Amino acid sequence: PIGVTTVTYIARDQAGNDSECSYTVTVFDDEDPTITCAPDATLDTDPGECEALVTDMSLDPVSTNDNCEVDRIEHNYPYAPNNNTLRGATFFPGTNPVTWVVYDEARNFESCVINVTVEDNEIPVFVNCPDSAFVIPNDPGWCGAIGNFPRLIAEDNCTSEGLLTYEYNIDGMGWVEGQATNQYFEVGTHDVQYRVTDEADNISAICTFQVIVQDKEDPEAVCVPQLVVLGENCEGEVTAEQIGSLSTDNCEIETLLISLDAQTWVPSIMFDLNNYQPGPIVVYLQVCDAAGNCSICATQVYLVNELEPEVECPTDVTIDV
Repeated sequence: PIGVTTVTYIARDQAGNDSECSYTVTVFDDEDPTITCAPDATLDTDPGECEALVTDMSLDPVSTNDNCEVDRIEHNYPYAPNNNTLRGATFFPGTNPVTWVVYDEARNFESCVINVTVEDNEIPVFVNCPDSAFVIPNDPGWCGAIGNFPRLIAEDNCTSEGLLTYEYNIDGMGWVEGQATNQYFEVGTHDVQYRVTDEADNISAICTFQVIVQDKEDPEAVCVPQLVVLGENCEGEVTAEQIGSLSTDNCEIETLLISLDAQTWVPSIMFDLNNYQPGPIVVYLQVCDAAGNCSICATQVYLVNELEPEVECPTDVTIDV
């Protein structure tokens, strides 16, 4: 057997005399045990967690053996509740090498290594993706506005919010890194898409919403007085374009109309001395933009008749006295 054994020899002659000698036989076990590790394993992080919890013994050695007897097995992984099994161990993203060692009673040992790789395949999730459009007014004097809506926020099981990569795409113009809250939006409806990527290159589902910029600013109606010279038929026309030539709008003027009573609006008015006497005539100007914002101002139109009167003399007459 393994260990020290004492062997005694006794010699006896025919007269019954004895003589003995003893020696020891020491047997050493210098044969290493054997151990076979489980194959390298790849695990996904647990849902909502940046770790993987082992709930079975699948990562423990497949087999151990010894010519005498196995004393114990143990591993060097620090995040396991017991050093003789990986059941209950917590592994983190990346490759985690674990060394297993088997010992026999003679303190001979052998080892093997298993690599446990944990992958983060969980996508980030937006926590405040808008469920309705953002409606904002134009900035004063501009035909648009800086995006005045909350910053979008996402959560991830591993990557902290500050290390997530945000991207936006406005009206299909391409992905741009950052947040769209400081971008300029022209008056109108814009389709905005967001996506976010974590440090493991997992890309979130697309967050889609609309930004609607409304033109709430009235045009500036500027009335220009007009001098209308009557023609040969004693008529003269004045147009809304003439009276409103200096009018402006933050976007674009859509209609210019004029009126004599601020009720009925037309593009132009034909004046006739048969209806109006020369002198100042009050004319109203209405300026409207495409959003339906309108402004009104008033000015005077002066009719001028520069034609000299014509006198038609009768034919010569001869009178007898």
